[in-house]
Amino acid sequence: MVSGIIPANPHVENWFIVGLVDDWALGATRAVERLGKGDCTLIVSVQADSFIADLESGGTGDIYVAACAISSAEFAGYMAAGLVAMLDGRATPENLWPEWKPDSGQYAYIRLQGDMITKADYKQWMTSTSLDAMIASVPG
Repeated sequence: MVSGIIPANPHVENWFIVGLVDDWALGATRAVERLGKGDCTLIVSVQADSFIADLESGGTGDIYVAACAISSAEFAGYMAAGLVAMLDGRATPENLWPEWKPDSGQYAYIRLQGDMITKADYKQWMTSTSLDAMIASVPG
């Protein structure tokens, strides 16, 4: 889409692209690079896996500048805990995480904090949200 939209709008001087999915943001980044519009475009995304992978493989972080990161370890931890609670009979899908259950819904939504990360701080975020960091934070 970016490959067609940007050239079709030469009157637009600066672009700010938000990718709802990080793969789309990475695709938009490559299109902007091919179009030579990196000096007037900033891209961010919801989700950060592609952002991190791009930086780890040599991406500059100058066009695709930030992503809203959610810890996969935290997400997996909640999912595992919920599954165990249902398997051992302490919870059902309907009463799991009642504090996260919307008034209008039958089931809870896992609510996780997203953190905006950039080239400057993504490694620190990865370290602080790793499985090892999560385990270390559990009161002993």
